[in-house]
Amino acid sequence: MAKRPAHGDLVQTEILALLGAAGPLSRAEVAHRLNLGAATVTDHPRRLIGEGFLRELEPRASGTGRPRVPLQLVPDVAHVLGLRVAVDHLVGVVVRLDGRITTSSASPCA
Repeated sequence: MAKRPAHGDLVQTEILALLGAAGPLSRAEVAHRLNLGAATVTDHPRRLIGEGFLRELEPRASGTGRPRVPLQLVPDVAHVLGLRVAVDHLVGVVVRLDGRITTSSASPCA
């Protein structure tokens, strides 16, 4: 039987994608935008910080209550390789976690 990805892996992917697209957000903002519970958005970022994918920024005062601590994606912690194979050419790219292309190469096919 094939092993299915754990729900937590999908939540972590959603958090990374949101922070990559939206920029730094507090845990409460992440929970609201992803329609997740507060406990979920406390546990998963802790793991992602421990693995180096996220970092905490300086707390922001938001009026009353505890200051909100924005979470920021660490874009250089991992890269993704993309390859497009067409009839007459090949294109390869290396992309950071925030979607920025760091390297691109195109070659005609002989």
